[in-house]
Amino acid sequence: MKILNFLNILLLTSLCVGFTFAKSNDIEVIYQTTQQDFQNEKGRIYGDINDIIRRGEIVICSVSNTSNPLFLMKKKGSENKKELDLVGADIELAKKIAKGLGVRLVFKLCYKNYEDVVNAIANGEGDIGLAKLSYTIERSRKVMYTEPYVIAKKTLLMSRQVAESNQEKSIKNLINDKKFKIGVAKGASYVEFAKLLFPKTQILELEDWEKQTVDKLKSKEIIAALRDNLSVNLLMNVHPELSLKFIPIILKGENDYISGIVNYKSLELLNWINKFLESETKIKTIDDLMKEYEEYIK
Repeated sequence: MKILNFLNILLLTSLCVGFTFAKSNDIEVIYQTTQQDFQNEKGRIYGDINDIIRRGEIVICSVSNTSNPLFLMKKKGSENKKELDLVGADIELAKKIAKGLGVRLVFKLCYKNYEDVVNAIANGEGDIGLAKLSYTIERSRKVMYTEPYVIAKKTLLMSRQVAESNQEKSIKNLINDKKFKIGVAKGASYVEFAKLLFPKTQILELEDWEKQTVDKLKSKEIIAALRDNLSVNLLMNVHPELSLKFIPIILKGENDYISGIVNYKSLELLNWINKFLESETKIKTIDDLMKEYEEYIK
């Protein structure tokens, strides 16, 4: 997989069953695990605000790969020291929550995709899930969502020629045809979004969204790729040549609300987080994030 060129991101392992740490200031990052350390987790009550304060830490679950542009890890120093600069909307929100509760911050970054993070919180493997998580009906059956802290836009990336030659016809109606395929990231909310927006279209789930989207658009195997406007913008930054033949189209009225998630037993924690978001934070747009982290995405 081609890694976004503005980051030197650590590649992390798949499922969390214990702990191995990398540290950045007061933040601990779990990126590899052992069975022995898994045994040491016993006795924790994840999602319980009293237990969070008792153990003096809040554990945030997130994805292990580069799929989450709201969580950016930039290595500094030597390869052996694993010193990290951590930036991004998920990072900053997690820091504020930890500070508000008076506890240290621990990130579990060992989940393969977004659905793994949802399942981890549903199974009680962490306190909060922060992983650029969109609200979907299917996920809401497993976990509770916080109020949103970022609003993205559902966006198509498709052939400029096809888009411009069909201006009089709705793009949605054009793509919603069983003869076409649309590419989405495997394990992402956009699998569900694509099925709702384009019920007739064939849905192709891409393991490596960045690389496969580029390849399959160029080969015309898919008529379009569907993702949030942040991911599409970053892809266009990495592959500026795409703008010659392809164009991003934001779907009107199709917002993508990014929220945290907690276990259904964590109602007290959910209420605390929502009050905190209301009083201490401002909902950001993708344009806000692009400006705020401009130096990382050049």
